[in-house]
Amino acid sequence: MTITNLKSLFRAFCAAILLLLAPSLVGAQTDAPDAAPTAAPNIAPATAISGCTGVAGNDVLTVSFTATRTPCFTVAGDNAILNLNGFTVTAGTGASVGVSSSGHTNLIVENGTLDEFSVAVDTSGSLNTSLLNMVIENSTSTTTPAANLSTTSNGGASYVQNSIFAFNLGDGLSIGANSIVTDSISYDNNGNGVDVTGCPGNELANLSHKNTRSDWNGTCTFQ
Repeated sequence: MTITNLKSLFRAFCAAILLLLAPSLVGAQTDAPDAAPTAAPNIAPATAISGCTGVAGNDVLTVSFTATRTPCFTVAGDNAILNLNGFTVTAGTGASVGVSSSGHTNLIVENGTLDEFSVAVDTSGSLNTSLLNMVIENSTSTTTPAANLSTTSNGGASYVQNSIFAFNLGDGLSIGANSIVTDSISYDNNGNGVDVTGCPGNELANLSHKNTRSDWNGTCTFQ
């Protein structure tokens, strides 16, 4: 069986676990979070997209494709939604960052796969980023996390749910203070599963993990 087939089987297995919302996932904490950070209070009408673009409203992907520019998706406003709609965006020549946001709030990235980027999601300059039902895999950077949501200037306040971070060469996920990670899997990353860069107010619930360095890295006490 090839490595590609093994990864496909693993992805299907992880998806089945998340669909069951398995309470038996090996977690850092057992208490579920009370609520997610506020995100996208005013949802704009959906706009169909089929390739790399700026994201400022409610954009819904209609096809899987290979990205040829970086960043592929550049967030251009607050309260934006990028719905990958079950499709996969794979990094091609010239594409190193999947989603980039700087200086914006309340971004939601949901329902799809970002594959083989150097950094799949970089919102380290923004506040209140949500990753929902996402697969972040095969990212190639060894110095920047595959999903880099941590922010030292404003705390981060990220929300991650029902997502998978796997087979990345560095850390799978990085969060700042006041962030929630729940019902997710961080597996077989060459760095840390979750890198926690800021305290306090973080919650980890139902997180399954197995990573090269550690499953979570930081000095915070989790709620």
